Amino acid sequence: MSTSDKDLLYKILGAVKLTEEHFTTLAMDDMPHAFLSHLRDTACKKLIVFGGRPADLQLQVKTAPYKAFHINGVEVLFAHSLADVAVNKDYKGALWNALKDMYNLA
Repeated sequence: MSTSDKDLLYKILGAVKLTEEHFTTLAMDDMPHAFLSHLRDTACKKLIVFGGRPADLQLQVKTAPYKAFHINGVEVLFAHSLADVAVNKDYKGALWNALKDMYNLA
């Protein structure tokens, strides 16, 4: 993850009042094979995937970016890549609205 992507991620998560002890970052390369087992083996309640699609995680669901859904008790949200969010005002707004819903923010 680039420094600018990491900085943006921390700003996003800080806006919903999360600190490093509240989240884990995983590379997409590691996710397809370990996705469901990781969800079972952790107390994960929410998953935000930047720059991926459900098929990348071997999920057979139809969803659109910024539309959360539940699987195995976990709320999942797919978003554009952090690099794309950084430069696109519409993506930033859609992500913020989705996070407000996800984290029950006013």
